Formats: sequence, C-alpha cells, structure tokens
Amino acid sequence: MIHFDVITVFPEIISQYAALSIIGRAQKQGAVTITAHDLRQWATDKHRTVDDRVYGGAAGMLMKVEPIYRAISELQAKAKQRAQVIATDASGILFSQKLAHTFASRTQDSAHYILLCGHYEGFDARVYEFVDYKLAVGPYIVTGGELPALIIIDAVTRLLPGVLGNNASAVEETEFTFENEKLLVTNEHPQYTTPASFTFTDSSGTLQTREVPPILRSGHHKKIADVNKSQRVKKTLTL
Repeated sequence: MIHFDVITVFPEIISQYAALSIIGRAQKQGAVTITAHDLRQWATDKHRTVDDRVYGGAAGMLMKVEPIYRAISELQAKAKQRAQVIATDASGILFSQKLAHTFASRTQDSAHYILLCGHYEGFDARVYEFVDYKLAVGPYIVTGGELPALIIIDAVTRLLPGVLGNNASAVEETEFTFENEKLLVTNEHPQYTTPASFTFTDSSGTLQTREVPPILRSGHHKKIADVNKSQRVKKTLTL
C-alpha cells in the first residue's frame, strides 16, 4: 500500500478527485490511501494565516514556513515510517514515468509520501529544508500545486498491482524519450517571508535556526536586486 498525505489550502480539490474513477476504486481496494489536509489548521493566529508578503519588496505572496513545518512534523510523527516529502515546484525535477515507477515500486513497507501544494509565488525558501523532492509536472506554471499533486498521485497509483484491472495496461503504453533536445530552466532566487528568524528541531533532535538574509531586510533595493539576480541558476532538466 501507498499512503499520500496532501497539504493544501484547498483540500476539497484533492478529496473530490481522489474519490472518483480509478483512483477512488484503488482506495476502496486498499491499494492506496489519499488524505487531504487543510494547511490552515496548523496556523496559530486568529486569521489562520499561511502566507505573507515577500521580504525585499518583491511582488506577490509566499507560503509561510511555520505552518508547513508544523504540518510535516505532525504527519511524520503519526507515520509508521518516515514519509518522503514532495514539493510541487515549477523549477523542480521534471516528474516522469520513470520516477512514477520508482515511487510505485516502494510498496513493500507501505510507502508514505507527503505532498506540499504551493500557491502564489511559491514557498518560503526554508521550507525546502524539509523536502526530499522538488517536482515539476511540465515546463509551465499553474495557479496552485493541487493539479500537479493529483498528477503525481494519479501517475503513481495507476501503476500499483490490480489498480487498472489488467496489469499489462501499465506496461504496454506510451514511452517517453528525449533525443538531442534539452529543456532549460532558470531557477527563481530563494525567497522568504515572515518570520525573519525561524527555529526548528532537526531529525537528530538538534535545535536549528534559519534567518532571512539581512540584505533582504535592508531596504536597499539595488543591492537586493543584484543579490537576487546572482542567485538565479540555469539548468537542464533530465529524466
């Protein structure tokens, strides 16, 4: 069995899709469990805030690190074994059929995945300290991480034994190859929102603190722009 925990601000998108068709049948068969969690339940203020403005004066909003950290920590504590954490991210590794097979093959010990659905300008960069995979589902940007999360869940679930009825259906299908073509991506620079200082306990039990870089809090927009530009990295996505 594979367990998927999805952290989102729109849990109904996940739960409604997961209840239908082949994915819904797979859950009834016990091949997979899919649970959508509202990120706002881990917010601590009266407005249940999970996003805030970007340090350094950039446009848009970022998903805050604190509620996401609390969500991951609580779900990990309840898991039978450590879950792999996946962040949907347009600049991440390109999700592929090969990776879907890798995820689907980890069923011997009841594989467990936690998926983070991004929104707005994405995640506070400190979120990635708790992430095992940054995955993109294509060279495009959508309004939220729910659709990419569902694509990953769907692609993995259909490969599980018995889900498609005929196991040959998952073998005799489209294959993907790239020849003499490269997909180039320029990463966004790391971005941060409140709090300026974030303290957490790492996997060894050691207290760690991560600070927003002081330059981003300086108000010096030319220096901020130069730093951000220097941190943008071009890369080639490979399967």
